[in-house]
Amino acid sequence: MVVFMSKSILIFVVLITVSGCATQKQKLFDGLTENSYGVLTDKDITVCNTDNYDYAVSKDVDAYLHTGIQSLVHTIIPVEGKVDKTILEEELQNNFKIPGDPGGASYVVLLKRNHNEIVFWYTLGVVLPDEVYKAANEFCGKHKKKALLRGSSKKCSESKPSIIPIAINNVQPQVQSTYVISSFQCI
Repeated sequence: MVVFMSKSILIFVVLITVSGCATQKQKLFDGLTENSYGVLTDKDITVCNTDNYDYAVSKDVDAYLHTGIQSLVHTIIPVEGKVDKTILEEELQNNFKIPGDPGGASYVVLLKRNHNEIVFWYTLGVVLPDEVYKAANEFCGKHKKKALLRGSSKKCSESKPSIIPIAINNVQPQVQSTYVISSFQCI
């Protein structure tokens, strides 16, 4: 049976499904800095393996579908997962629809924060760049400043890509997790 799904829905479902065990996930961000994944760029960060898809989805549609699927999953399955303690300390958890999974993994973590800057690590697809920007703005707002994106960088998971049992345009895509570091200056 071939099921046709949008790229966004597929990526979200796959990231939730193949997110890995909590202990492995938590070690992904240990010791990282804003430069750990290379030079920061102000260009849009894309998910890993997007070249496996035969078509592109506009950013507006992509963000809309991600948000819709996140809301649906959050409504159906109460996501009471492990939330990074620094996210909780700064009271930023409400900016993210899915900050952690029920298995205990954090999908978004603060790597660094002070009154002049904030640096996030997150799993793209589960956490959206708009959610990170909103959280950065809230954090900087507490210091009567606004968040300015310095840039982001990404790293694809080192594990073998998962082949999805759902076809898109008669192709079964391979998907890897995409990890992102985004750095903001409070100005």
